[in-house]
Amino acid sequence: MNGSGSDSAGPCLVPTKAELVCRYCGKEFKRLAAHESRCPKRPTEELEAGQGVPVEGLSIALAGIYDLAAMRWGEHWHLTEAEASGLGAQWKPVFDAYFPSIADSKIMLLLFALTYSAALTMPRIQKTKKDKASERAEAGERSSHPVRSGSHGENNLPKVTA
Repeated sequence: MNGSGSDSAGPCLVPTKAELVCRYCGKEFKRLAAHESRCPKRPTEELEAGQGVPVEGLSIALAGIYDLAAMRWGEHWHLTEAEASGLGAQWKPVFDAYFPSIADSKIMLLLFALTYSAALTMPRIQKTKKDKASERAEAGERSSHPVRSGSHGENNLPKVTA
């Protein structure tokens, strides 16, 4: 096959060099579609309405960061639903301008998922720790462990008799 598509077997499936050149930067790429979706010279106006980070996803990720802060510094760090939506709406154009293909990035999808998971998991871990600490306080710090019960200076091991 010669790439002209005039063979009787049908058109050539191997792209020509002209078909592998980025329309934004003019460089040649083997994986052209992957490059063009994140080419730094791609105009931001070309982003379609549905492209980029969805506001809802960004709002959830940002609220997750604030939830992690709330775990450390108090409940007043939690965002209301309106605050999270507003924050996501304000940051969306920034993400679209600086990271136009962030929604397609596997690493960013992973980071958003980890942030959201941590925001759900960490408060539960903290609550479990607080519950166990309060149970110990209610029990008067009594332990069933032979070495840990009693005063720290005593030898609580069983005596060996010969």
